[in-house]
Amino acid sequence: MLYDPAMTDDATTVQTSGRKIKRQIGLLLHPDKSPYGKAIVPAGTPPLELYQQVFGEINDAMHYYEVYLVSHQTVAQTLLPVKDNPLATT
Repeated sequence: MLYDPAMTDDATTVQTSGRKIKRQIGLLLHPDKSPYGKAIVPAGTPPLELYQQVFGEINDAMHYYEVYLVSHQTVAQTLLPVKDNPLATT
């Protein structure tokens, strides 16, 4: 996910890409997108409690990731291999 250009778009550092990934996950797993928001819940859909548990675990994972980046600024400022980074390491 971190090096996927579709997810990180024009992010040049790990910290910026982490913010973009968090935003994408928030949009993909927004409660409005839940299968339980539909009039008819599709067959084979996991229970609502499991859906909420997984969403909570993903939020926790992103929170731990952000805390790690804040506590280690050298990691947060690591350049990603994109065409616009100063070292031109695409």
